[in-house]
Amino acid sequence: MRRSIASIKVAEFGARSLLMLLCMYLLPASEAALFGSIMLFVGLFGFVVGFERYIDIQRRMPAMSDLDLRGAIASFAKLVAVGYVALIPPLYLFLIHFCGATRDQALLAVMVAVVEHASQECYRIVLVTHRHRILLVGSAVKTMAVLLAVMAGGFVRREPLSIDAVLAWWAAIGCVWLVPTLFGIQPILRSGRAGEIISIRSQLSRSRRHFAIGLVALLAIQADRLVAIRMLGAEDLAQYFRAVMTAGAVYQLLTVISFNRVAGDAYLGLQRGAWQAVRETFLRERMVYIAALVLIPPCIEIARRWCGIPWLQAALPPLPAVALASGAVLLRGISDFESIVLNHAHRESRVFLANAVATTVAIAAALLLGAVFGLEGLLAGAVAGSGVAALVLWRSAASVPGQLGPQRYIHEFRA
Repeated sequence: MRRSIASIKVAEFGARSLLMLLCMYLLPASEAALFGSIMLFVGLFGFVVGFERYIDIQRRMPAMSDLDLRGAIASFAKLVAVGYVALIPPLYLFLIHFCGATRDQALLAVMVAVVEHASQECYRIVLVTHRHRILLVGSAVKTMAVLLAVMAGGFVRREPLSIDAVLAWWAAIGCVWLVPTLFGIQPILRSGRAGEIISIRSQLSRSRRHFAIGLVALLAIQADRLVAIRMLGAEDLAQYFRAVMTAGAVYQLLTVISFNRVAGDAYLGLQRGAWQAVRETFLRERMVYIAALVLIPPCIEIARRWCGIPWLQAALPPLPAVALASGAVLLRGISDFESIVLNHAHRESRVFLANAVATTVAIAAALLLGAVFGLEGLLAGAVAGSGVAALVLWRSAASVPGQLGPQRYIHEFRA
């Protein structure tokens, strides 16, 4: 069951990543820069609305009955509705005044933001219940349909691809998908009324720590992007987003096939005291991250030199930018597993500290280095932030009973 869930999500993530990359590489530089800026705020919107509730539900899941689990999902739906009402107007204004989108573009982007957030929550419902795969299948079909529409616009039609066309197709197809999806989750919500109903205030209270941790973690990764929007010109900003989205696409794919796949079993294993098995799992998954992300810069450079596609060769970001972007997500990816250990030990404050320090370092380094070195300086700031987060997380995990710290990882690796 879990393998089939992972397979479906990998297919959707692959389609979405290809969609994002095609848009970044096919759009003219000025529109690619705007598209990257819009997608940044679309992602932030989805995170804030979700409020990291799935972490609390996933952690409590081993002790919850199926009915109470459904009750938690039904309660979360109410929180999402309140989040939409509160956050859609600020998102619309940010897209216009910070990103430079037109009113029509901002409206379409808001629709895309709602669709993509709903898609992500469908995945999480399937992840925690191990049922209702039809929700995930529908989400994957939606993403692939948007991808096909963009490919048709970019390769079949003779007119250049435009950001207005991309947002219009994405919003239209997403809304068509959203209608049957809302009907599909109604049985879950109705049956959940018989379980434990959690008030909005209680949900916010239970997840505020995870939300704060996730927010600073997100800012630690993306703070340099906010700086880049204001600091770089259109051409450099387009190349910046192409570099970070290329590395980010691989990171997101690894999150699905690696981190999300083992997180539930890791929490259960730690609860049962199976420290050795969890440590071996984390070591194996780290090797997957390293193998995948180290290959990105040489693959991009090979494509630039020998792919023989002029428009792609011209759009590919420079090697230093890709290497720095890959290094930043690699440091983040291999240290993400420590958050599972610290969350299990109820030491979320250490995760928060790591990401808060990383955010501060990333912003300061991006401002300083970006002003001097431009594109590469901004990405070097991201590397600095991710490196600080990794160091603090590893040192914190070393103090958790069971010796899951970096010293034991190094010992196992050498063995």
